[in-house]
Amino acid sequence: MTAPIAPWPRPAGGTYCDHDAGYEHPDGGAYFDAGRLAVRWLEDEVGADTHQILLQQTRAVRSVLTAATRPARIKDQNGRRLTGYRIGPAAQAMVEATGVLLGRPGWQRFQLV
Repeated sequence: MTAPIAPWPRPAGGTYCDHDAGYEHPDGGAYFDAGRLAVRWLEDEVGADTHQILLQQTRAVRSVLTAATRPARIKDQNGRRLTGYRIGPAAQAMVEATGVLLGRPGWQRFQLV
């Protein structure tokens, strides 16, 4: 069974939305939330064979995510350029078209350069 695909634009996490202009967003305003991939297991709990399979699967997922995104050229609120972030082409197009900031939960906000 596959999950239904939501219509475009699909909001990411965080507080990105399309509320009317009078809506006040908490924690610094509307933003397109930065995602992250986190995987964790303990080798003692899963066994050596399963550990190897999980390593291979994690590398495969990371490889696909890297192939589907590109380095994001961003700057923080102080104008400092930051490295190590990635963005997909659809997300970049949406951010450029709407002018919404990129962000993390809390007050950190970023702009594409």
